[in-house]
Amino acid sequence: MNRCKDKKYFRDFPPKLKEFINGFHCERVSTFIPTSNVIRLTSSDRPNLFLKFNSCNCEMSLKAEMQRLEWICNKLNVPRVLYYENFNGIEFLLVSEIEGTDVSKFTSEGILPETVSKCAKGLRLIHEIDISNCRFDNCLENKIAQAKRRMKEGLV
Repeated sequence: MNRCKDKKYFRDFPPKLKEFINGFHCERVSTFIPTSNVIRLTSSDRPNLFLKFNSCNCEMSLKAEMQRLEWICNKLNVPRVLYYENFNGIEFLLVSEIEGTDVSKFTSEGILPETVSKCAKGLRLIHEIDISNCRFDNCLENKIAQAKRRMKEGLV
């Protein structure tokens, strides 16, 4: 792991964010989204954090992610949004780390039944959330329109 201030790409970060993450150690996290950058920030005397950043014209908007995290934060155990900024065409989202283990770490067949059971319980919790006051429209018609647009743009 490296200290964040030693990374060359940190020089283009917003000044307020640089202050916030000063002194943390950094570890790149691989994701399934090739256009997104995720860094786990660790410190011996502060809680761990995750920093995400990507181009503002990226399909996966970090502003949208921030809005959804803020909406659901009192309904599920999700990361707390600590900082968001659109700076020089790049979105930055800093969130807290939550307790638990990334399910992708469980690949052994011996623990597969337990993993499936825990995932099912988690999905049940998600599906029990009252969405009557949800302001995000993910109805089928919108998803189909989004998929068609992505196909036209050659993103799929």
